[in-house]
Amino acid sequence: MQRHVTILALSILVAAPPPLVAQNSVYGVRGIGFPERPIGIRARAMGGGFAMFDALSAVNPATAANFQVLTASVASGTTFRRYSAAGTEVSGLRETRFPGGIVGGGVGNGPVSFAVGFSGFAERSFDIQSSGIDTAAGVPVEVTDRLSADGGIVDMRAAIGWRLHQRFQVGAAVHVLNGSSRVIAERDFTDSDLRPFNQVSTFSFNGVGVSAGLNWQVASALQLGVSGRWNGGLESTVGASSTTIDMPLSVQGGLLVAPSRQLLWTATVEWSSWSRAAGELDAQTAGVFDTWSIGSGVELGVPSTRLPIRLGAYYGKLPFSPSADAQPYEWSLSAGTGYALSGGRFRLDAAVERLIRDGGGAAERGWHLSFGISVRP
Repeated sequence: MQRHVTILALSILVAAPPPLVAQNSVYGVRGIGFPERPIGIRARAMGGGFAMFDALSAVNPATAANFQVLTASVASGTTFRRYSAAGTEVSGLRETRFPGGIVGGGVGNGPVSFAVGFSGFAERSFDIQSSGIDTAAGVPVEVTDRLSADGGIVDMRAAIGWRLHQRFQVGAAVHVLNGSSRVIAERDFTDSDLRPFNQVSTFSFNGVGVSAGLNWQVASALQLGVSGRWNGGLESTVGASSTTIDMPLSVQGGLLVAPSRQLLWTATVEWSSWSRAAGELDAQTAGVFDTWSIGSGVELGVPSTRLPIRLGAYYGKLPFSPSADAQPYEWSLSAGTGYALSGGRFRLDAAVERLIRDGGGAAERGWHLSFGISVRP
C-alpha cells in the first residue's frame, strides 16, 4: 500500500506541472514535511536570535530554569502564501495553526524548575492536482490525478532546568514525537468505461529524542548558550508496513549582549544532520541535505513594560528538495512587540515575518502573523 501511494505521488509530482490547491508549503510535499521552528513569539520577532535564551522556546532546555513561578503560554500563527513551481503559479493560500504551548514553574523553593509543552516538528498538508495522458490497455487516455495529505508530527517535551549559580543554568529534556498523516491518492479517467482509482492511507509516526543545554552569564552584559539534541529513529507505520527513518542530530549556539536595560542584541546558530534520513526517504525525495541557520535580532525597551520594539532577520537551508543537486533556502525579516498588564502577570506578544524561500525549481513568498499569550499568578 505504501509503495503504491509513493509511486502515484512521484508520477504526479514529476510527470506534469502540479497546481497545489492548498498546502502548508511547497517545500513540505517531500520527505516528512516542512520542518517547523519551535520558538516563542518574542524570539520569532527577533529572527529566532533570542531562542537560546527564551523560556517560551523549546530549543535550549536550560531556559526551563527561568520558570521560577507557574507560567502558561500558548501561541497561534497565520500564514499567507503564494508560490511558483514548474511553470505554475498559485496565490491566495492561507493557513492558521497553533504551533506551540508550554507550562512551567519552580519545584518548591529550590533551584530546580520544570517546563512541559508541545511544538510542531514537521507539517505536511497539501493538495496536488495534475492532468495528462497515460495508457490503459495500450490505448492513450486523458487522466486527472490528485494527491492530498493532512497532518504532521508534534514534538512533546518535558524539561528540567537547574540554577547551579546565579550566572549558570543547565537543563535536560525528553522529547516524544507523535503524529499522523492521512494521504488520499485519486485518479479519474475521461473515458467513462474506465473506473476511477481511489486509495486512502493513514501514516502514523512515533519517535523519541533527548536534549541538553546550558546558559552562562559571562559578564553583566554578556550571555552564552549551547545546546544539543539527539533524535532516535522515527517509526512510520501504514497498515502492516513499518519503516524507521533516522532523524537528525542538531547543535545550537547563542550569544546575547545587553549593554543596557533598554537594549538587547542576540543571535542563534544551528546545524542539523538531516542527511541521515536520506536512506529511507530516497523513494520520496530527490534531495536530502544537512541544514544550518542563523537568526539575529534586537529589542529596544524593557519587555516587562509596554510596547518594546523587536526587529530581526533569519537565514537557513531547507532539508528536502525536488532536486538532488540544489538545496532550497529561506530567509525572513521580522518585527514585533509586546504588551504587559498587571505587573507582567498577563502578556501579549505579536510578530510579523516576511518569508522568502527559493531553490529546487520552486519559489515561495509569504507573510506570517503570530500571537502569543502568557499568564502567571
